[in-house]
Amino acid sequence: MAGIEFWTWEIICFSFIFLAGVLGNLTVILVVLKSGSARHRLREVPFNIYLMALAIVDLTFAITCLPIYILSTNVFNHPSGTKGDVLCKIITGYFIPFWLCDVSIYMLVIISFERYAAICKPFQAVHLGIPRKTYFYIAAAYLAALIIQIPTIVGIRYAGVNGTVNFCTYVWPSETVSTIIYAVVFICHFVIPAAIFIINFYRIKRCLTKLDENLRRSIGDAKGRIKIMKSKEKTIRIVFVVMVAFFVLWTPNHVMYFLFQFGEIHNLRWNSNYYQVGIILGFSSSWLNPFLYAFQSRDFRSHCRKVFRKMFGKWFVGQLKDSSQSGNTSSTLKTNIKFKRLQVQMDNTAGNAQQN
Repeated sequence: MAGIEFWTWEIICFSFIFLAGVLGNLTVILVVLKSGSARHRLREVPFNIYLMALAIVDLTFAITCLPIYILSTNVFNHPSGTKGDVLCKIITGYFIPFWLCDVSIYMLVIISFERYAAICKPFQAVHLGIPRKTYFYIAAAYLAALIIQIPTIVGIRYAGVNGTVNFCTYVWPSETVSTIIYAVVFICHFVIPAAIFIINFYRIKRCLTKLDENLRRSIGDAKGRIKIMKSKEKTIRIVFVVMVAFFVLWTPNHVMYFLFQFGEIHNLRWNSNYYQVGIILGFSSSWLNPFLYAFQSRDFRSHCRKVFRKMFGKWFVGQLKDSSQSGNTSSTLKTNIKFKRLQVQMDNTAGNAQQN
């Protein structure tokens, strides 16, 4: 794993990921925390708790990805020795970005299971408040992603400077150990999540088909059936978007990662344009997630409008009050000035009369 040169096009991409990721994910967190009345809040729904947890992960990634990229390029004077090894393990070896991306992917896997339960097992999915297992699943996503990144923490070292670029590399006891580790990481990063997305999508689609058949037999083509099916189809649409986005954003990076481990492919190196485009494409999921998942929900969009109307409405009212107070102050000053001028004129008139 070699370091990379400081490229203008790449700093623009990372800057965009930073700005869009911060704005989008902060909006999701804010809406979930502040929306609704005392009886009904978005944060009392497990699906929205998962969305907020996903937004927190993606927000953290968006904040950290830009400085980590800069530190991994040739504009940073990378230390050597033990300090260099530690920095490679934590920062310049991309441990933090890929760990957060893994957490994000596993959170999407959890969401696909939650959507399956909401459609196929609705009575089991209904809870009064948030069940403890919701937070357990979130913690499990962090832990699983951390376990997958252990090879990065253990095996990576700082190898000095390769030309003009800082150079972090993996050091394994043998090529067999290296191949096994790369294969396990590839399976856990990509193959297992992809398989789960496909299976859950198929299960949800099958449940919807059975539900439609049962409703058609019981109530025919009534409006109630159409309304129910439209509501359920929105849920499967979210799972479908999750699946498609995962394949589009992560397939190039993982395919190149897999090929890279089994020999030097033409122009396929960590610091090549091809590989960096694949990485940026995968990292783009951090700013796309809020728009692909949260803002697809009509309920979420409605709460979003209410929250911002309430927040900016108060700000606008405050501005009006300030302007009115300043207007009252200025009018009071004008009145005082006029009164003083009138008083001076009256004094002058009285003085002239006494002289006469």
